[in-house]
Amino acid sequence: MYGDDINEVAIKLKIQDTPIKINALKFYIIYLNKNNRNVNFRINFYSIKNNMPDKKICFENILQKLYVQKEGWVTINLSEYDIYIYQDFYLSLEFLPDLEKLDGLIRRFQKIQEKIDNKVSGSKNPS
Repeated sequence: MYGDDINEVAIKLKIQDTPIKINALKFYIIYLNKNNRNVNFRINFYSIKNNMPDKKICFENILQKLYVQKEGWVTINLSEYDIYIYQDFYLSLEFLPDLEKLDGLIRRFQKIQEKIDNKVSGSKNPS
């Protein structure tokens, strides 16, 4: 979303009656990057400690990929994950870099590392 960095935003949610089942997540998205409209993100749920996100309370790897054509409301169906929450919690969206672009960067780094390794192993030790 913001280049090749991982960004995470969270909101504290208070619940009245426990437990609750999370069936869907609905949020408003504003996307200003007209060159890349793909949005990759992971949905996380955290317990609260000292009024801050603490430990994950849902260990499902909920990855989503959206193609954003315009700003507006987005609804993600989560009913298949059977997520039950028993206390107030933080919900976060962890925005991930474009996975295809990241894969290309990793491959380029590996090629550079191979060249360095070949030069190091091929050099003679002046002793």
